[in-house]
Formats: sequence, C-alpha cells, structure tokens
Amino acid sequence: SNDSTCTSTATDNNVHFFILLLCPSSRIFEVIQVSDAPLDSTVGDVLKLIPHHITDGRLLKKKFIGLCRPADRTEFIDLTLPAFQSKKERQGEDCTPFDFIHQSDVLVAILKGSTCYQMSKISKPILRNPKFKEMIRRRRRQSAADKAARKKKRKSKKKHNDKLQSPTKEIYV
Repeated sequence: SNDSTCTSTATDNNVHFFILLLCPSSRIFEVIQVSDAPLDSTVGDVLKLIPHHITDGRLLKKKFIGLCRPADRTEFIDLTLPAFQSKKERQGEDCTPFDFIHQSDVLVAILKGSTCYQMSKISKPILRNPKFKEMIRRRRRQSAADKAARKKKRKSKKKHNDKLQSPTKEIYV
C-alpha cells in the first residue's frame, strides 16, 4: 500500500476527497464525495459544503464541528485553518503534510459532542468493510478518469484552435 509519510497531491484547482457522515444514535451513515472545494478553502469552508452533498435528510439535521482522518487520527477542528496545501507551498514537494486534506482522502465528519477518537472508533467497521473499500476504489478511479478526460479535452481544444489559424496568421474570408 502507500507510504505512510506521503500522499499524492492534487494537481488540479480542486482536491477530490470523501467524507463519511455518521449518526451513531440512529445508526445511519452516508459517504459523500467532495470535488468542488477551491484550493484556498478553510476547514470551515469545507464543512459548509457538506449539506450540499447530503442525500439523507436525517443527516442534514446533524451538526458537524470538524473532520478527522481515521488513518492517522489527524483532526481538522480549527475552522480558520487552510484545508489544503496551496500550490505555492506545494512546489518542489512530493507530498502533502498530514495537517492538510489530501487528494482521495477518506475523512470522517465529527459530530457535535463527539471527538475525533470516538468518530474514528465508530467508523472503523464501515471503513474496513470490503464493499465500502471497493466503492471508494471505484469512485477514486472514476474521478481520476474524469480528470484525465477534462485534461485531454482542454488539450484537444487547444490543438483545434491552433489548426484554425494559418501559419502566416492571415485571415481567410
């Protein structure tokens, strides 16, 4: 599996990652995929995106106060801190430090009144479930394929525009 000290960084203007939302009392959960968070987002900005992705109305009523990466128990609870490493900070670095959200991360939303440790513990059976892991793998592959298709589209558009111009830059009527 991957190196514990290093995770790949996003090269696009957005970081794609997953958030597992849990409500232990009603035993419901939902995993959402976030790909619309701008790189300059704070942890608070990311939390504000959650309701736009939730499909289970019961989870909409819950208050989430932070995020947690169960893999290394990193907490994202200071809502004013940057959620992602900026492109400028990232230049020359091969990996994202742990105190930022990584590309393809699976995070758990921290429910009000709970701690990162509690949410990590509750989420373990779900995160370790082979069907859940396979679903995340498929979604990661899909978002990587979508990203590659968008890149290819931009390149082919550029090529197409280059073909339209004559070598001497004259305008044909």
